[in-house]
Amino acid sequence: MMGRVPYAIRRHNRAMISATAGKCGGAGSSGDVSFYCHPDMHISVFIHESAHSADRGTSATQVWRSAVQNDECVPDPYGNSNFADNFAQVAVLWTHLVGQRQHNNLGGGQFSCMRNQLEQISKALAAWRIQAPRNTLQPGQQLEQDEALTSPNGAYRLVLQTDGNLVLYVSDNTVPANSLWTTGSFRRGPHRFEVQPDGNLVIYDGSNQASWASNTRRQNADRGRLALQDDGNLVFYDNNNQPIWATNTCCFIAPRQ
Repeated sequence: MMGRVPYAIRRHNRAMISATAGKCGGAGSSGDVSFYCHPDMHISVFIHESAHSADRGTSATQVWRSAVQNDECVPDPYGNSNFADNFAQVAVLWTHLVGQRQHNNLGGGQFSCMRNQLEQISKALAAWRIQAPRNTLQPGQQLEQDEALTSPNGAYRLVLQTDGNLVLYVSDNTVPANSLWTTGSFRRGPHRFEVQPDGNLVIYDGSNQASWASNTRRQNADRGRLALQDDGNLVFYDNNNQPIWATNTCCFIAPRQ
């Protein structure tokens, strides 16, 4: 079950202890160690306990506490226990919203009463960090803002940032020093990056206007694919597996920061 917890949430969990049922109550954590007393616990319990390790002091900041105090609700009564448990419960909800691709509008009106908390968790746990990794897009598929492609070896990330810029990074430390390529497309969002059926790669802004395009339409790529490769190159292949567009970023191996 722990393997279903997104890596970005469980990465700081140094140990997981399985205790005999009846010898302890429920589940808990201490520092970066979590323990579980029953074999049939829901995945949300594992996410919650792992989120305590992913917290790294965020719930103790004034920014987080102000977000909680300025909102009208928390995810559930347990979220009222303390700020640390509140952070963990919001992380559980955020993981669900990302999995359902409802993260772009922070869950919409259903969760508007906790919008400030969701805005802060989106900064602490970017959606692309907790999504299931993928390295290709086919015609008709898209990246929404704060989503990414990840090379199979995990060394490179193509991130559609919330500012509308599509950036290829070496490493998951998404700082300017690690960027290899960028579209420079800054517009008002929400944004989306589409691999269109006509073979064109296009970024659309919040007004549905194109802010960047590859200009590769009508090149026999309606069944092609855009792939982020292990060598760091982002390549668009046509129906015959021939490259028709690329970022030409091959072989930049080492992160700069």
